[in-house]
Amino acid sequence: MLPNVRLITTQEGAAILFEFRTRTIFEGDEPGRQNLVGWFESDHESYRWLNDLFSIAEGQISATAGTR
Repeated sequence: MLPNVRLITTQEGAAILFEFRTRTIFEGDEPGRQNLVGWFESDHESYRWLNDLFSIAEGQISATAGTR
C-alpha cells in the first residue's frame, strides 16, 4: 500500500495537497474490494479548513475490467 499524492491548484492559485492510500483485497475470482482514505493539506488561508478533514471511500475493482 503506497501513498499517492496529488497537487490541486485552485483558480486563485492556492495549492492543496491530497494524499490517499488504498488497499485492495482479491478473493478467488470475485472483484476486489477497495478501501481508500485521503487527507488534505493547504497553507492557503482560504483552504486551511481542509487540514481538519479526511475522506473515506470503498469500492470494487475487477482484474478483467475493460478486457475482451
